[in-house]
Amino acid sequence: MLIAVMSLMCAEMEELAKYGTLLPPNMMGLTDDQVHDLKLVDEWGETCLPSGGWTFNRDPMGRRNGRQPNEKMRDVIAKTVAEAKSIVSKKQVQAEVSLTQRMVQSALDILQGAVMIVYPMGLPPHETIRQELDNTEDLSGTQASLEVSHSP
Repeated sequence: MLIAVMSLMCAEMEELAKYGTLLPPNMMGLTDDQVHDLKLVDEWGETCLPSGGWTFNRDPMGRRNGRQPNEKMRDVIAKTVAEAKSIVSKKQVQAEVSLTQRMVQSALDILQGAVMIVYPMGLPPHETIRQELDNTEDLSGTQASLEVSHSP
């Protein structure tokens, strides 16, 4: 179960680095015209900004706000994700290192540290990464819920 959570966290962190924070659920998947017509605003996107600024990189899936952190902050995320993945890697098993809950917690801690560096104002409450770090994510009805519930 913990490995599935780590996998989800790393994937979401990679998306965060590419496309910024998640849009509020009522804005996900809408076109710019639809957002305008419905007078919707991503209020969290205005306050949860990456340190050092951002550039716009549209999320082709329409899940994230497109406010990609600057290159330096993307590198912080990328290096941290790589480090977290190495902690829970299958190579550890091949090296006869048993994966412990402490190791997984260490990986989660470094991911949280990277989030705090890149997003010092925090992440929106609807952001998957924040929910996972706060242990409040509701995975029901998602593919991730199947992976977590069926993991050994």
